[in-house]
Amino acid sequence: MQATTGLRAETAQATDCPFRVTCSGAATSPGGIDIWAGIRYPASPGRPGTPGSGTSSGGSTRPTAARPPTSGNYHAPTCSPLVALPWYCTPERVPPVQPVPEIPELNLADLRHFVPETPTISTEPSGWSVLGLPTNMLAGARQHTVTGVVLGWQVDVAFTPVHYLWSFGDGAQRDTVDAGSSWAARLAAEFSSTATSHIYERLGVFEARVSAYYRASYRFSGYPWRSVSGEISVASAPVQVVISTFSRALVSSFCVDRHCPEGG
Repeated sequence: MQATTGLRAETAQATDCPFRVTCSGAATSPGGIDIWAGIRYPASPGRPGTPGSGTSSGGSTRPTAARPPTSGNYHAPTCSPLVALPWYCTPERVPPVQPVPEIPELNLADLRHFVPETPTISTEPSGWSVLGLPTNMLAGARQHTVTGVVLGWQVDVAFTPVHYLWSFGDGAQRDTVDAGSSWAARLAAEFSSTATSHIYERLGVFEARVSAYYRASYRFSGYPWRSVSGEISVASAPVQVVISTFSRALVSSFCVDRHCPEGG
């Protein structure tokens, strides 16, 4: 009896597996024929499908031999064009998937080395004002990002100013969400009242300050932004404000503009 085969075998050999294909075929011996799927080997005489490994119907019982037998009429297997790795071959080693490290949760204490920018303060009129009239205050603060390393991770920390605490130097304070803007930007007349203006009730030289309160958020490289609970405050350097009466203020302003001689 002569076994027939279909498609021509297409094999891909490897050091640990010479038959890295999905195959079917046939083999004969004086007493029988063995037809297999996967890899099967010649049957024993008179006992079709019993090489100790295969079945006569092409079943899935695994062969015990690692290579084709050396005796009998062995026919090369017919292999599917879709090359696959049979169960009897040692699989190729696949590099293990590295676990994704857990992103640490940060708080303000973890970000203590990240310092936001120091705000600035300016006044209108600049450096002086009139007793009993509004002095306009302006804070300089902006959203910005600082980059550094926390717990071995590179991290960006964004600071956003959310409100301002004004100290006017005469004992009065005010908290605002407005950073202030110039009278010109407001299309307002000079000495108009604003959300950040202050009226001094006595003569003298005062030091005004503003503290900007920032909220922080952070992100590790390649990850989204996360918010941090709480706020960070940073105080400005002081600015002097000289409060004069109306007549003295006008004379002082006139002489500053025209470089009046001393006593003029």
